[in-house]
Amino acid sequence: MLNQNNFWVCSEGSFSLAEEPSREPSYVSMYQGEVSSIYWYTEAGVYRKSAHWGKVLHCHWPLLQLPKGHSWSKGPQGAHGHAVGDWVLRNGIYTMVVGFCSWKMLRERNALAKQLARQHFENVGNVEALKWL
Repeated sequence: MLNQNNFWVCSEGSFSLAEEPSREPSYVSMYQGEVSSIYWYTEAGVYRKSAHWGKVLHCHWPLLQLPKGHSWSKGPQGAHGHAVGDWVLRNGIYTMVVGFCSWKMLRERNALAKQLARQHFENVGNVEALKWL
């Protein structure tokens, strides 16, 4: 079963719009000195706050709905250098929103996706990710 230690390696699962937890995050993902995504782990699942959804590196994490007044954008290829999925906009500005996915609804991606992930993590030397593939 996927959990907070391995869900980020090569998984898929749909996130539902959620309220931001009222505690410190479990993990903050940074890219080039900027916050990329924020995560809160619970026994039931994971909350994720981000402006990018859908294809996230080797994962597929769509957000099923948007808050009122927000819209989707494909964004530039490789926006912020890594995620090429769907981007959340509000008034033309990339905006972070919170989604939740239970651990039970997250699953490992198929063999081809895992092979591509393995190649990527080998190329960048991410030993932590490789131990989960």
